[in-house]
Amino acid sequence: MRGLAGFLAILIVALSVLGSPRSGELDPPAVDAALAQTAAWLEAESTLYRLLIYVRCELDRWMVETNGANVREIDLPNVELGSWSSRVSEAALAESASEVYAAARVELTRNPGPGGLSMALNDAFNGGTSEGSIRVRGWLNVTVGVKRGLAEAWAQRSFSFTVAHPLRYYTILDAHEEAAERIGDLADEFVYNLRYLDSEEEVLERAREAVELAITALREVERVLSREYEQKGVKIWFEIAENGTSVDEFELGEFREVVIRTRLAVRVWVEDPEVEYWWLERHKGWACFSELGISVTAVGFVPNAEGAG
Repeated sequence: MRGLAGFLAILIVALSVLGSPRSGELDPPAVDAALAQTAAWLEAESTLYRLLIYVRCELDRWMVETNGANVREIDLPNVELGSWSSRVSEAALAESASEVYAAARVELTRNPGPGGLSMALNDAFNGGTSEGSIRVRGWLNVTVGVKRGLAEAWAQRSFSFTVAHPLRYYTILDAHEEAAERIGDLADEFVYNLRYLDSEEEVLERAREAVELAITALREVERVLSREYEQKGVKIWFEIAENGTSVDEFELGEFREVVIRTRLAVRVWVEDPEVEYWWLERHKGWACFSELGISVTAVGFVPNAEGAG
């Protein structure tokens, strides 16, 4: 953009001299024409940067609104650019009396890494390069008309760009999905056959031990995932709480079958702790959670009091 401005500045001087009716005198119409053309091209270039700023602000606003929410209730925003086009036209008219007609669209996908990014524009976007962040592909068509004195100039530009928002959004989704799979795989292991015991109190005691074993297994999953995803730039941790216990008894002649089920609620948190974003103020870190649950079942047999009598 600076190179373009420098070139057009030289063009203005050249037109001023070459177009003069007498050597050493400036030709005002030629100067106006060059200035108008320069302003038109620069306005077209600046529209691209206005678009990048707008998209970044929309994504940052979405982050503020969704930070700490349930991952099932979060979708990437639909960045609507119709109102942006109108605002750009109004701003250009007010700031420089320019006519700007812009049409743009963007799409958000998973960023596979730094390959394919428009690095200079990505720097202006304050973007990232990490795999699993949000890739933003965009297209912009802009027409600019500028008047300077009696001169009028028009510039038409078409841009395409690829930048990446630094939030590791897709890596966070991966972590939630893997946590659900690993915890689901443990479900069969949380059924404990206590066989024959002397009393119902002993069944309750052993059932409590089974719950502690289940929590230990969940903490091991947490540890493994934490180590795996720390290398990818995100943190993961579990909040585990008991969510009710039921006791069912079934008469089986001289024995009673005692079935104790304890429900464990597992809230999985995943956070990108280093991502920075701005909406009204500076923010750092973005997290979301998923709600999972698992049942710990302990089955024991105790003597039937009536049968024993």
